[in-house]
Amino acid sequence: MRWSQLKKRIEDGFAESVRGRVEIWETRYRKAPEEELEIWVTIDAQRVASYGYFRFEGAHYPKVRQLTLERSLSQQQPDYRVELTSVEKAVLAALAEDDVLDPYRFQRSMAEFLNTSIDDCIASDDPVLRGLAVLDSRFGKRRLKALDASLDVPFVSRFYKLRCEAEGIRLETK
Repeated sequence: MRWSQLKKRIEDGFAESVRGRVEIWETRYRKAPEEELEIWVTIDAQRVASYGYFRFEGAHYPKVRQLTLERSLSQQQPDYRVELTSVEKAVLAALAEDDVLDPYRFQRSMAEFLNTSIDDCIASDDPVLRGLAVLDSRFGKRRLKALDASLDVPFVSRFYKLRCEAEGIRLETK
């Protein structure tokens, strides 16, 4: 699916209270090595988050390398692939806490979001799916009140706070 179609389908599904206020943008820097992809999010025409490939890789690779060395992983180990997968998951979770997301995964998650139930999105480990679910019109006010995403990763908590504010739901301070 082309980016413009994907963007339109995602944004058209946002709840009425945030539709038009939140936009997701993409660009490819064609003259950069590997045609760097950057995705950014705006709220009320102000850029609030930016996810670029080189920023992600600059943070991702050293953390994977560090964890691999800490766990003494080598390709000769029989369970190397399983261990490397657990390292990758741990690194992605840590980077999401720092608001560093892979733009290519972001794009895939957006496409996946269109074919995934809201319940599955909210229960997902993927912060992009959870963040988009909070903004979606299928995620009603009662569910929004019951959810406490204020302590979630920045991508999700930012949208949770925006949606609560837009819907007139007071956030409880803990």
